Amino acid sequence: MSSPKDLICRLADSIVADGNAAHDLWTWLPSHKWAVECYEDYAINFMPEALSVVMQEAALLLSVARGGPVDPKEWKPFLELEDNDGTITSPTDSHIEDLIHSCLETM
Repeated sequence: MSSPKDLICRLADSIVADGNAAHDLWTWLPSHKWAVECYEDYAINFMPEALSVVMQEAALLLSVARGGPVDPKEWKPFLELEDNDGTITSPTDSHIEDLIHSCLETM
């Protein structure tokens, strides 16, 4: 039987592993490319906090990779970046398509 301390340590390890996996996946996605374009070395500050958000964006990218349409409205929630003073930076519809196709070229 595991002690509470062992369970907490395993949970912490699992949380760290999920965060690392989310970061690795995020670096392949349009939201990462957009964050780097806008904020360069500070792009990491705009990584989604939830693994589920990263996975949703990845699923959307895979649907486009399989021939699905690019609907900028679907992508906006992933690509709107809000900085510390509340300014929201969002790419144009044509730039959204460029970001997506750039990611697909590296797959």
